Amino acid sequence: MALCAELDVDRPTARFDADRVPQMRELFGIFGVTSLDPMDANRELVQSTLYELTRRIAPHLRSGDALTDAAFDFLRPRFHPTYDAYIQALKTGDHVGVRAMAKALGIVDGIPPGSPWLAGGPLVRGQLGRA
Repeated sequence: MALCAELDVDRPTARFDADRVPQMRELFGIFGVTSLDPMDANRELVQSTLYELTRRIAPHLRSGDALTDAAFDFLRPRFHPTYDAYIQALKTGDHVGVRAMAKALGIVDGIPPGSPWLAGGPLVRGQLGRA
């Protein structure tokens, strides 16, 4: 996912340029984060979401080399069924499935800082925990 690499952020600084906003909107849309505007006043939420998408979710979409595929095969049985369905929808380009699974995971409004790893299951809004 070249777009992820272009928009990658470093969590400690979490800086990005305003000229990247159209790409960020595209990235958010691809991942089903449809209710978060990159120009949102809550910069921490935008930065956290961008980090989670590019650093923690996108790597599960890569394949093609034996090491990456072996790592994915090792991790996949540990994925929550909703997260697994989300990854599979992303891999196959199932936009309807991506939106449905993003909603089920609770990420359409973004991924708050300090959220647990999504592979463990849906987030609960308003608290850092699981559904």
